[in-house]
Amino acid sequence: MRWGDVFCLMVDNVWSCWICHINFIRQLRPALRRRGQIILIDDSKDDLLFTLEAFKDIPETFTIETFHDSTLALKYIQDTRSKIFIIICDLNMPKMTGIELLASINADHELKMHAIPFIFLSDSRNSAEIESAYALNAQGYFVKPNKLSELADIINIIVSYWSRTRIPRDTIYA
Repeated sequence: MRWGDVFCLMVDNVWSCWICHINFIRQLRPALRRRGQIILIDDSKDDLLFTLEAFKDIPETFTIETFHDSTLALKYIQDTRSKIFIIICDLNMPKMTGIELLASINADHELKMHAIPFIFLSDSRNSAEIESAYALNAQGYFVKPNKLSELADIINIIVSYWSRTRIPRDTIYA
């Protein structure tokens, strides 16, 4: 395995993906930076792979859990809430849309109080959908770019920002 290679393993119908960083010591960050799993939800396998590829360019190593089905993602989020760093979700998906997923998280008081950052990464530029996302207190909404370098920049900004931001549950990462 080389630096930047993505290693994926399916366990109990959940894909777990890791990005290999041979230069791990060089990648260590100060203890104040938050850590945890990144939850990536998109019904398009191609978009998931494209996004995983963009994660290779960030200077941090995270466990990334991927989901094609937002109902399975919700169950996983409920069961592992204290381990999650951030949720990055598509908007338009079958069964449960990203908006419905965020509404379900907000409806669960204990889960909502975990203050897990929820970011939309979608193809939709529809202003009504973007307003709906922010009405539910999404922490960000990004339109998926077509270029890998642009997506890597977006991912890096998201991860960098939320790594440094303090939230109510920060004692988990102390």
